[in-house]
Amino acid sequence: MQKLSTSKFTISILLLIIFASGCAPANSVDAELERSPGVEHPESAGFRVISREEIKPIVPAFNFSLTDQSGEQLSLSDLDGSVVMITFLYTHCPEACPLVAANFRSVQDQMSSAIDSDELVQVLVTTDPERDTPERLIRYSQALGGDWYFLTGTMQEVQEVWDAYNIYREVKERTAEIVVFHSYKTYLIDQNGNLNFEFVGVWYPEDIIPDIQNMLNHNEENIDEKSN
Repeated sequence: MQKLSTSKFTISILLLIIFASGCAPANSVDAELERSPGVEHPESAGFRVISREEIKPIVPAFNFSLTDQSGEQLSLSDLDGSVVMITFLYTHCPEACPLVAANFRSVQDQMSSAIDSDELVQVLVTTDPERDTPERLIRYSQALGGDWYFLTGTMQEVQEVWDAYNIYREVKERTAEIVVFHSYKTYLIDQNGNLNFEFVGVWYPEDIIPDIQNMLNHNEENIDEKSN
C-alpha cells in the first residue's frame, strides 16, 4: 500500500490532534478517544490515512442501482465503457467531504475532455440517505458545478452498497448537528467494470489523475490493437 503526499498533511494531522485534545476536559480525553470512530476506524478520519492500493488481481465492482440527483435510476453497469471514479460522502458534512467533492471538481477541470466524452464518469454515493434527497443532491451538485452522478436511495439500498465497498458508517450527534462518520474511500473502476485502485483519505488531484490517465490510455491501446 503506497502512501500519498504525506508532507502535505502534516499540519492537518497536528491540528486534528490539537482539536481532539482540546474539545474535552483532560481527564476525559482518553475515554472520548476510546469511543471515537476515528480511532477504531481510522479511515473515517480523512487526513489520518492517506494511501493508494492497486487491486491485484482486479475484481468485478459490485453492481447496484440507486437514484441520482435528477430522480432517475442509475446502475453501475450503465457506465460500462467508461472509467468510473466512485466515492462516498454526504451534503451536510462539515469536515472532509467538501474537500473530496472539491477535488472531484478539480479532476473535472483538469480532465474536461474525458468528462465531456464520458470516457471518465464520476459517481458520488451518499452516506446520509435520510437527509440527502434528490432535491438536496441536485442543489449541492449545482452549487459546486459538479458534472457527476450523486446517488441516494432507501437505507437498505444504500447500506448494501456501503457493505459491498467496505464503507464504515456511523451516525453520532455533536452539539446541535448530526454528524455521520464514514470511510473516506475513492475507487477507480475500469471500462470493463473491474475495480483497479482504492484510495483512502483525502487525496489531491495529482495523486489520482496519473492512474486515471493510464486507464484511459490502456483502453485506447486495446481499441487500436482490435482495429489492427
